[in-house]
Amino acid sequence: MDPRTVQKRRTLFWEVFTADVSHSLALGRPPAMHLSYIDCEFPIDEEATLNDQGEIQNGFWRMKYTFGRDLFLAVSDATLVAKSPSYSTVLEIDRKVREVAFPTSFKPYVTREDGDELYYSSSHSLQGFYASQHRTVTMIYLHRSFFAQAMLDHPANPLLSPFAPSFLTAFRSASVIIRATAHQFDRCAEMAMRVWFLLYHTFSAAGG
Repeated sequence: MDPRTVQKRRTLFWEVFTADVSHSLALGRPPAMHLSYIDCEFPIDEEATLNDQGEIQNGFWRMKYTFGRDLFLAVSDATLVAKSPSYSTVLEIDRKVREVAFPTSFKPYVTREDGDELYYSSSHSLQGFYASQHRTVTMIYLHRSFFAQAMLDHPANPLLSPFAPSFLTAFRSASVIIRATAHQFDRCAEMAMRVWFLLYHTFSAAGG
């Protein structure tokens, strides 16, 4: 098989995989695919760059596929099963999410000073939203049940609950999502209104 076809097939597969696992989390349903059945390699990262230390920095698409494989699926495995996860499991996944470092080249919150062409670009604005929300959306999925439990246990002051870390994480993540959505609408409202996952997470964050 020629390299171009291989690249297209790998890209298509990982797009489907990340869409499947992200949709499963959003809808509360188990994913259709699992890594135990997969041996497809990532497509070549044609956007990879080197930082000032000479280290390879992943491009947007490699970052997206890696996050879906390593973290979205971990959250799915922990939260979409018949038996609720232990709180120690939740905190361990939380730690892994926080340790993920995004390339310094990512600028999800560009300003008009960066130029109108970049600021109002539909593709760059959507990629920026993705990049800014991978961590916060994952945290919402991971902590929302314990956020609710903290509210039920101590409605007057959820910080008294043993699940206070989940309450704070979910609250802060929701605030970031709302801010990022407002930024996205300012950059490209036409695109923002067509992207269901953007509006879904925003309403979820505001309702929480």
